[in-house]
Amino acid sequence: MMPAGVLSLLEIATLILVGLALYAFVILPLFIPVMVATFGNANWWPFLKNKE
Repeated sequence: MMPAGVLSLLEIATLILVGLALYAFVILPLFIPVMVATFGNANWWPFLKNKE
């Protein structure tokens, strides 16, 4: 199986899984509250009704 490049596929899959885990458990829990606090009420602009 080594000539087929299975080891490199395992390395790539491991990197992707580690990246997704970091994104899900480190970046998002920190990033989203910071952005909500930064933007305040402007955070909800897509859901506000037009005031025409």
